[in-house]
Amino acid sequence: MLLIWIAKLWVSFVMENIEKIREQFPITRNRVFMNHAAQSPLPKVVADAVCKCIDEFSNFGHTSIEWHNGGKPFFAKLIGAKTEEIALVENTSIGMNIAANVLRYPQGAKIVTTDLEYPSVVYPWLRKRLGVEVLLIV
Repeated sequence: MLLIWIAKLWVSFVMENIEKIREQFPITRNRVFMNHAAQSPLPKVVADAVCKCIDEFSNFGHTSIEWHNGGKPFFAKLIGAKTEEIALVENTSIGMNIAANVLRYPQGAKIVTTDLEYPSVVYPWLRKRLGVEVLLIV
């Protein structure tokens, strides 16, 4: 029930702020895009930060952009964890594999996903030794 409430709240926020969100993606002025995780247009704030970083490294050999430990403190606060409990990995597929294999599952555990999910999100849960049942919502 809580997840449904959170999803409704998120949709409400997005719909109320859709124009502000679209402004962050200049491509939406003349195209429609669907982010599929492998590649997509960057939000303007991200593209600007990347350009600034590249420019400063090219001209000065360093950047003024504060790294803040890779954003770990912010993310830890967001999910109620300690900074040292946050790991940065190469991509989502590796992260999902790590998570799937370090969690301890109670007997009868079920993983619910959809047939529309990106395959690398589903594959880690299909390992027999995890002892979980994977339910696909079609």
